[in-house]
Amino acid sequence: MGSHQNDAQTDRNLLFRLIVSGQISLTSLVEALAVAEHRNFRKAGETLRISQSAISNRIATLEDIIGFRLFERRNGVHVTYEGQQFLSVINEAVSLIDLALRPTRLLPVTVDFH
Repeated sequence: MGSHQNDAQTDRNLLFRLIVSGQISLTSLVEALAVAEHRNFRKAGETLRISQSAISNRIATLEDIIGFRLFERRNGVHVTYEGQQFLSVINEAVSLIDLALRPTRLLPVTVDFH
């Protein structure tokens, strides 16, 4: 396995441990992806219907937990190298979760009270 593949596997393992332990939420990961997509905390907050300060605080907390900066906040918002690596794993994980949940969205909702 190459160095890049080892790094990606390490990121996946870290992400898994942090989610399972309850240290980070899937919500904070989705918020990080939104900031990366929009390159703007305010626009990401608008998209997710939360305030800029709330998303900024959650991203700062996430960065403290993972131990590195996802975003450079000078002259706009830029994804750091470490952030690119980590966010690519987050994007993959969120896509897999979405794919796993997709069939359940297509099923009719029935409730059996008996």
